[in-house]
Amino acid sequence: MTDKRERSHIAEAIKVAEGDPKRYGVRSVKVKSRAEAQKVLDNSVRNNILRWKKAGKPGKFVDFMQKRWAPVGAKNDPTGLNKNWGRNVRGALKKRLSKEEYKEWEKRNLVKLSPTAQAMERV
Repeated sequence: MTDKRERSHIAEAIKVAEGDPKRYGVRSVKVKSRAEAQKVLDNSVRNNILRWKKAGKPGKFVDFMQKRWAPVGAKNDPTGLNKNWGRNVRGALKKRLSKEEYKEWEKRNLVKLSPTAQAMERV
């Protein structure tokens, strides 16, 4: 999962989930422009994919990235919004991808399986 198109989908979904039109949720470094924020976001997605692969792809990628990008209980999240981050990213991805693409992403452990898909796997 190093396809540039896939990384772009993830970055765009993060921008939607963050709801931050200027910084796209970038908090680790100061950014002066949207272009700079986009570069940091793109690098973060790419680097987290590499970390996820190196760690043996534990769990779903979106959940893996959340632990680093928007951890639940973070000091910079006093209202607890980070708990919704993964769900919001997956929701944005569902809107960007076709049903078939999203199902393929589920199979590849990039996103959580839907309740329907989970039930089908148990059969």
